[in-house]
Amino acid sequence: MSRGLLLAFMATCFLTNGAAADALTGSTSRQSLNPIAIAMFLSFVVVSLGITFWAARRGTRTASDFYAAGGGLSGFQTGLRSLETTPPPQPFSA
Repeated sequence: MSRGLLLAFMATCFLTNGAAADALTGSTSRQSLNPIAIAMFLSFVVVSLGITFWAARRGTRTASDFYAAGGGLSGFQTGLRSLETTPPPQPFSA
């Protein structure tokens, strides 16, 4: 039963119809390469990875250090973290 539902879902998602193909039939032109945007993206990735490796070497040696911040969080801080990570309820639309 679940395999049939999966195949039906994949068929509806990946098979194209005539309406979707119309968007690709016009003339297209290739945009020029934007080296500034590429450099900014690569620098963002490098800085993000650098911060990640720096923070990982700073004292997270065990799983308890990682998940419980080494026991250094107060109850108030833990409560704020819980409030921050809890998504708000979303209203259902009809």
